[in-house]
Amino acid sequence: MLLFGFLFVFLSDPSFGSSVLRPFIILPPLIDYTIENISMLYWINPMTRDIDQFKRVFDKNLNRFLKSKLAHSQRVLDNPFLFNLVSQGAKIALSGGKRIRPYVCYLMYRTAGGKQMDTIMPLLLGLELVHAFVLIHDDIIDGAGSRHGVTTVHEQAKKLLKVQMRIGDINHLAQSQALLVGDLIASWSAELFMKVPNAGEQFGLLMDELIAGEMLDVDLATRLNVTVKQIEKSITLKTSRYTFVHPMLFGRRATAKNIQLDKFSEQFGLALGVAFQIQDDLLDLVGQSKKLHKPVLGDLRERRPTIFTQYILDNGTAAQRRELLSMFGKSLTQLDQARVVALFQSSGSLQYGKELITKKFAQAEKLLSEVAMSKSSKLQWEQLLKLLSNRGT
Repeated sequence: MLLFGFLFVFLSDPSFGSSVLRPFIILPPLIDYTIENISMLYWINPMTRDIDQFKRVFDKNLNRFLKSKLAHSQRVLDNPFLFNLVSQGAKIALSGGKRIRPYVCYLMYRTAGGKQMDTIMPLLLGLELVHAFVLIHDDIIDGAGSRHGVTTVHEQAKKLLKVQMRIGDINHLAQSQALLVGDLIASWSAELFMKVPNAGEQFGLLMDELIAGEMLDVDLATRLNVTVKQIEKSITLKTSRYTFVHPMLFGRRATAKNIQLDKFSEQFGLALGVAFQIQDDLLDLVGQSKKLHKPVLGDLRERRPTIFTQYILDNGTAAQRRELLSMFGKSLTQLDQARVVALFQSSGSLQYGKELITKKFAQAEKLLSEVAMSKSSKLQWEQLLKLLSNRGT
């Protein structure tokens, strides 16, 4: 979930110097970001599983871009407290994300015949920064204290406000500053998308659908009665289209070639996104916090409906429904996990969800087997499917 309240700031193409940053900057010293520094991405071996290599190269470029934006923010703000919060947002963006969205965009660009990396890099960085500001807003709504082992922006703001003995409603002010940091990073993503010809309309559609999906997700958490159709709608908007369909379409359309891959992107991305989200909800129930780098049972704590909870409400016994409802909104921890898993196991919910995940991954695999693309490209998509289907195992 995320909280929105920003105004996109459409910037021109400013030139940033390399002024020395203050000691609390969280990025290692690297050369300033320029588009020429990403040409090495082209040489990723197309015959190997390249997502790890992609991530290493991509993260270097993300680091460079954020360093240049932080240097600019430091000059504009001229305020160590505020700059610390902006730096914390950048730190979260760099803190070990999977980079699935930019990788999927890059992979489709290559699949469709794209070769000019200076064309695709702003899209890749823009997609990741959209995700970064979404996470910052997400953490406000969820009340999260950390993200990938890094203190969330609103918690960082709260700590600093208390240390500096500021006045006012500290919690509200901390959340307000975090919201604005997310807004700032959103403006950086918009700036990047503006560098790509004809990307603006699709960027607007991505944002419309993402926000609608997140609003629906928040709305469902307040309702006593929810339907499977409503849950599926939320999954389609906030996961399938945001994480897979739109990145794939961005990549294909950046080539202006192989328009027939748009249909594949829509169908494949939808199936893969549903599998990915239900799998994510499963891991929230049965996964390990250390392995997932986040607390488990978050959906129950936040009263967030999932395919798994809805199965119990629609098909469970009266006793099972009562037990589930007693868990909603409670401060559950990993110590409660055995009891939670037992309920979802005995009700048949876990089995139902696992079968649905398998079905959707199989559907994506079938679509991939039928689409016309080079053998090397198909191999990379197959490897991505394998990587995602084995997530959390």
